[in-house]
Amino acid sequence: MLRAALAAAVLWLALTPAPRAQTLDKTGQAEVPILEDNLDQAKTRAVREAQAQALTQVLAELLAPEWRSLYERELRRRILGRVERYIASFRTQRLETSPDRTRYVAVISAQIARPPLVDDLREMSLPILGDPKRSLRVLYPAHDPVLSRADLRQAVLDVLGARLELLNFTVSGVAAVDAAQVDLLRDPAPDNAKRADLLKRQKSDAALLLTLTAATGGGPSTLDLLLFQSSGGHRLASFDRQTSAAAPSAGNAAKLRDFIVSELAAPLANQIQPAAVQPFQAAAGAADRLHLRVVGFGSIAEEEAFEGIFFRRGGRFADFLLQRVEPDGIVYQGNYGGNRDALDRDLTGHVYGDFTVAHATWIDSLLEIEVKYKPVPGHQELELYPPERRPADVTEILKTFLERSAALEVEDPIYTEKEDNGWLDRANALAFNATIHGFLDSRGDSDMYIGEALAEGEALDIVWYRPERTNLSPALRLYDAHGRPVRVYYPHTYTRFTYKLPPGQHEFYLEVADRFGYLKADAGGYLKFHYLFKVLRKGGP
Repeated sequence: MLRAALAAAVLWLALTPAPRAQTLDKTGQAEVPILEDNLDQAKTRAVREAQAQALTQVLAELLAPEWRSLYERELRRRILGRVERYIASFRTQRLETSPDRTRYVAVISAQIARPPLVDDLREMSLPILGDPKRSLRVLYPAHDPVLSRADLRQAVLDVLGARLELLNFTVSGVAAVDAAQVDLLRDPAPDNAKRADLLKRQKSDAALLLTLTAATGGGPSTLDLLLFQSSGGHRLASFDRQTSAAAPSAGNAAKLRDFIVSELAAPLANQIQPAAVQPFQAAAGAADRLHLRVVGFGSIAEEEAFEGIFFRRGGRFADFLLQRVEPDGIVYQGNYGGNRDALDRDLTGHVYGDFTVAHATWIDSLLEIEVKYKPVPGHQELELYPPERRPADVTEILKTFLERSAALEVEDPIYTEKEDNGWLDRANALAFNATIHGFLDSRGDSDMYIGEALAEGEALDIVWYRPERTNLSPALRLYDAHGRPVRVYYPHTYTRFTYKLPPGQHEFYLEVADRFGYLKADAGGYLKFHYLFKVLRKGGP
């Protein structure tokens, strides 16, 4: 076991799969035109539009309106253009045509995976709402005749500060610096130990140098902005705005303030966009030793599971090793080169597989984190469906069917579905080469199954039986291992087809549903649809 191995010797911790995704439940609705009376095509488009609408709701919770508007085209291409990456599972609530059959309406309930969405937004350099804000200290030349005046300086900061807030910076203080320090900050050399020391003394996450030239006697006026990471002194961004408009005289404070805001500060603020700001360097400065105590384990098995995820290779804590076992927790030690000041805020609430970091607290030089263990529900196993468990109507249906269909090799033992299995992540695990009974109680119901641990490229025979007459229109939909739709069948009483797994995949999903979904006008005669099927492995058991 990992704990015993670590206690016996110093070992590197092994690579493990990434944590499972957190999901957000959203309802999406869409209405699309029916072209050439093709209901299947309209339904597919309506469902996808409804998924995109649900995903858009999550984007509204993660991004400020300004960034959603500014990056609308890019978001449509990189995020909404591949909704399947973020839809963990979904289920239809309503699928129907308009009375004149010209439009198709879809309402879906979707579970949206937050971590991959947040990761992709961060790759676009977009700030996430709710992320901890970085403290920002504003510096200006002490000899500047404009910025040294509190009223004019505040007017500039009001405009720029609002934009910086959208980038998750908050102004923590303002200070004047002398001419030598200004030159030091403006030095273009990337590695400047003196500049790094000056910024470190600001006791903030970032620092901003403002310089302003208001040419009241004629000539161009300029406002410059340099943004630095305080730890290490790295330059994150540089902006400037120049105008040839004549600046009012310094004696007319109101007109000068309006000129500075409208001609310099506001246009400069519009230049401050996420893509123009470099990300903070995670390994700013030399890495130092960090002691980490983890509490909250209920068993050695929980401890080992957490270690495998939290200390995975390539992660921030990859080189941490077990140092000692205490009565109430485990202490690890290793090099951490990131921002230690924000580490407790970054970890609190973070999910690692089946574990959530409930609290992260600094105790002197040791960081203690408390974890909560809550297993994520997995796929459900099918249940045996012996004769003594079957209701009378089911017994009669199957008896009649089996008597006339012996040649189709439908026989006991029979398995049955286990509700609630209408989601990809709640799919029933298939029993291969066995008869499976399922039941749709309405057009809005659907059953999802997953075939797992299959051989790459394996071909499977799927045999379908409908044991009774029904007004429901069955649809069998196949999805690949990533939940992407690959094929759909509209079976009759008996249907048989083959599905071959794509290269590199070892599982697939099968959905049984109604072709048209829920219709408001449905009467009781549309209910109660029983079905039987088998998934045959040619080389299987």
